[in-house]
Amino acid sequence: MNQNLTERCGYVAIMGETNAGKSTLVNTLVGEKVSIVTHKINTTRRKVLGIVCHAQTQCIFMDTPGLMNRQDTLNRALVRAAWESFQEADIVCIVIDAQKGLSPRVRQIMERAKKAATDQTIIALNKIDLVDKASLLELTQQLQNSYPEFGHIFMISAKKANGTNALMDYFTKHLPYGPWLYPEDQLTDMPMRENAAEITREKLFIHLHEELPYGLFVETESWEEKPDKVTINQAIVVGKEHYKPMVLGRGGSKIKTIGTLARKELEESLGKSVRLNLFVKVRENWQEKASYYKNQGLAP
Repeated sequence: MNQNLTERCGYVAIMGETNAGKSTLVNTLVGEKVSIVTHKINTTRRKVLGIVCHAQTQCIFMDTPGLMNRQDTLNRALVRAAWESFQEADIVCIVIDAQKGLSPRVRQIMERAKKAATDQTIIALNKIDLVDKASLLELTQQLQNSYPEFGHIFMISAKKANGTNALMDYFTKHLPYGPWLYPEDQLTDMPMRENAAEITREKLFIHLHEELPYGLFVETESWEEKPDKVTINQAIVVGKEHYKPMVLGRGGSKIKTIGTLARKELEESLGKSVRLNLFVKVRENWQEKASYYKNQGLAP
């Protein structure tokens, strides 16, 4: 360690089962929405960096895709990307939904994680506001007994920001010494064009039913910015022709609702007027094509 250094900087991988609250936690720690959040599983499809400068430490949070068992090409790539983050991070935080506890899938994740766990691998029990104290204490005891390899267990409610200050304090004290990698005012590594596409995809996940959202992605095709206005053209890409009318809705009602919601959030984020034009395109079997994975920073 260089004793002359006073600044710390490092990567924290936020990992766990789908819908454990990883993206909500990253957004809460950053203090801004840098990762989309929906009630559907596996919303996150790329490693999103959320950057926080706290005291003399720059914490770079990696919001990773949820760890799940689905074996299609897309989900295998997402899971691989998540586990790669385990190796890349200075601290790994496994988020567990306290309501689900040590489900079979969570046990699988923990068993794999403990093989490489150090005292810098920690657990965040999330959604503690939805669990009674007795059940929470029992779960904590189970984790301590079964996984002593992990350094600490934190009890949090990411949605309500309960316990997250203690978690942040831990990160700021345990990341390595080193110069900051990003400007102090930068909150994410995601370019605004990609962030805009993610905002639209979030609205699609929320307002489309069942499996349809998993069969599409959004790409920003053009971005024209003026001092008081931004014009954005986005393509909603679906994998099958019969998905197209489902996205459009009767008389275009569905895509209009989604576009309005996305536009309002973009205007809040950009601080200026936004004209958002959405189009639906059919690209057969896009999940199997290398170009998608390259754009997402994934390996199929």
